[in-house]
Amino acid sequence: MDAVNRMLAGHQLIGLALDALETFVAWLVLPGHDRRRELDRIVALLERLAEVYQRDEEGVLARELIARGYSTTRGELAQLLDQHADCSARLVLLRRAAGAARAWTPAERLRVAATACDYVEGMRRHLAAEDGFLLTAVRDRLGPEVRQRMGRDIAARADDDEQEALTQRVEALLRRYPPVAGPKA
Repeated sequence: MDAVNRMLAGHQLIGLALDALETFVAWLVLPGHDRRRELDRIVALLERLAEVYQRDEEGVLARELIARGYSTTRGELAQLLDQHADCSARLVLLRRAAGAARAWTPAERLRVAATACDYVEGMRRHLAAEDGFLLTAVRDRLGPEVRQRMGRDIAARADDDEQEALTQRVEALLRRYPPVAGPKA
């Protein structure tokens, strides 16, 4: 599998986790249940997905583009790398909320829900931007032999057991919080 197809598969898995998070947020705002522990589990999964796929994006795909003249300080590649940091910062806020020593007040519950929604929207924009720029740049600028080599590099870094475990965790999350019908933002 070449690097582009591996990245698209990762984006699909992350998108499914975002679908489940959106459903969880609908439950999060309802009073009566302490959902800090569940948020903690969801955030841990999202953090691990980010670590795995950012490692591939930054360590393999971006490295090849940088070698071909793309900048990490300006332009589209720099924006994508900045978006990684922005999304990670939102996860830190959610991690802090999940680790709160006491149950959330109604106002805190709404702030946590708003932060989760911001994260979902930011990640969806980021994934779309990567699909539109990064993967297109890789397809257009790098020949099939380079993409195959990059795919092998990513595969060599990958832990198939962990990949399967992440997929199973996302599937379990979707069973617990199935996507809400309707168009995505």
